Amino acid sequence: MEHRRLVVVEANEIPLRVVEDLVAAGRAPFLGKLLDEGTLIETEIDEIIPRELYPSQTWASLNTGVPWAQHGVYWYGDRKPAEYPLYWQLAATGGRSVGLINTLHSSPLTQQCAEGDYRFVIPDCFAIDDATLPVRYRTFQRANLSLTTANSRRVGGRPETRDIARLALSLPWLGAKTSTLLALTRLVTGVARHRIPRERIRQAQFMLQRDMFNKLLRKHQPDLAVMFTNHVAAAMH
Repeated sequence: MEHRRLVVVEANEIPLRVVEDLVAAGRAPFLGKLLDEGTLIETEIDEIIPRELYPSQTWASLNTGVPWAQHGVYWYGDRKPAEYPLYWQLAATGGRSVGLINTLHSSPLTQQCAEGDYRFVIPDCFAIDDATLPVRYRTFQRANLSLTTANSRRVGGRPETRDIARLALSLPWLGAKTSTLLALTRLVTGVARHRIPRERIRQAQFMLQRDMFNKLLRKHQPDLAVMFTNHVAAAMH
């Protein structure tokens, strides 16, 4: 029997019409291929129910397979009930290898990934600490959390300079591509010169996570790999 692997890309708060417009404009050929060859299911809702449709609740519902009324996870750092394990936890403890980058509710690592076969884990940007697997990615996570805290919805905060400096020195061996480093340089320079909106700086974290995900994916080849991105939603905020 052929052994299949699964890659899950979680894109937060991106309407389907935005993806379709990008595909139609020829700017996302790979997504176009997925839409053409895959099965597309779009959900709709007639009534907005309070405390059930905020992203921190809906992602928990997706990951556990039960509604908010059962899992009770209101915010990202809330306790996750053991009776409703996340689907990637079930995979990791069920004989499958798992790799995670930034997926929500993956923090704290020592609790959420305490059992099972995890090849790599860089918890979400709302993590309560900088623990990662492998440990060397803590350099990135410290800067990641610092950027999230500084930016939030204000876009004017300043992350810890020490964290950013350490990250800059470690980027090549963490997996950042030369093209990504050049793009980051153009982004930062454009924002500094007021040629690019400050909100675009929130793309930086995803650009680095994308490269790290690709590197770790190729190296460890887990049965299930999950990556979450919030860069579009963050820019809209």
